[in-house]
Amino acid sequence: MKFIIHTSFILTICLVLTNCQSLHQNAKPYIPVKKVTLERLEAKELSENYKTLSSKKDEIILFAYYLKSDSLLIENWYEENLSFTENKKIHPLDTSIVFSDIVDSKLVFILIELDTRSSASEMDRIFQSNFRLLNGISANRTALQLLLGDDDLLDIKVIKLNKLSTQDNNQIQFSGVHLFDEYEYILQCKFE
Repeated sequence: MKFIIHTSFILTICLVLTNCQSLHQNAKPYIPVKKVTLERLEAKELSENYKTLSSKKDEIILFAYYLKSDSLLIENWYEENLSFTENKKIHPLDTSIVFSDIVDSKLVFILIELDTRSSASEMDRIFQSNFRLLNGISANRTALQLLLGDDDLLDIKVIKLNKLSTQDNNQIQFSGVHLFDEYEYILQCKFE
């Protein structure tokens, strides 16, 4: 009886070790990102598509910021006004940034739906002067929305560069519900 128990125990340990080794061999290697290219922004679901009350057109501004910790805004890397309709749901972007330092650095993507005639440079000034709020924390999102007035802060995505690998998913999803309308946007990226 002891022989059967010992043999079962040894076989179980061998199987566990074999499975752990095969999982480790199948794991993707961590290769740090040195460059990110924004390829396109696609609207899967417009935020202005409520049956009769909306324009069925989204005026979107996409911002991308490169921050070093929470105390230094390195660069406003990207901003662009984009117009999406049912017939125009994809915008090519084709812009890149190379990182000099990924330790304690992050990328912050902000998606705004315009309801006023505010310009991207006016909003950029708000974000740059309040960049410590660009961390995705709910209370800070509320504070940013108040600063934006009638324009809608749809989403903020924060990506820590030291956690990002070239093997990671290359899509960043912005989705949610704003004023009864669901929205979904996919930012297609290339991590190198």
